[in-house]
Amino acid sequence: MYCQENVKVAEILPVLNKYLHPEDDLVMFKALLSVILERKPGMSYLQRTLEISFNRAAELLEIMENRGVVSPPSAVGCRRSVLVLTETENTCRQE
Repeated sequence: MYCQENVKVAEILPVLNKYLHPEDDLVMFKALLSVILERKPGMSYLQRTLEISFNRAAELLEIMENRGVVSPPSAVGCRRSVLVLTETENTCRQE
């Protein structure tokens, strides 16, 4: 079993299903998967990995913030935290 850095996609599907909505597109799925697996909720990271525009990356992060996946940007800078990490870790421990 792979946990933390090496979480299998199948192990976090319950978490993904919780935060995905029926109207979400493939880019949103990939962004959510990427943020949860890599623990990097940054705009430039999403832009590079998904090959999307700055505006689309900002929109995706705002959606994830509204759904409780990532924290709001900090007051000092644009750093965000992934808020659903405990859910993914609990999913790993259940097996």
